[in-house]
Amino acid sequence: MDEIQALPEVLADRVELLPDILRKSRADSTCSKYEYAFMRWRNWALGNQLGSGEILPAKAFPVALYLVSIRQSA
Repeated sequence: MDEIQALPEVLADRVELLPDILRKSRADSTCSKYEYAFMRWRNWALGNQLGSGEILPAKAFPVALYLVSIRQSA
C-alpha cells in the first residue's frame, strides 16, 4: 500500500488496471485454479489465527506450515 501511495499520480491511477490485465494474461481455467489455491491458503491462514498481514506477502515459515498441513491431510 505504501508503494502505491509513493507513486506519482499518473502511475497510481493505473494500479487499478493491473488485476484485469493479469487476469486476461492467463486462460480462465488457470485463473480459476490460482484463485482457488489462494482462497485455500487464505482460509487456512485466517483459520489458524494468522493476521491478514501474514497472508500477502506470504512469509516462508507460515507457508511451510501450510504445506505440512496439506501433506498431513492428504
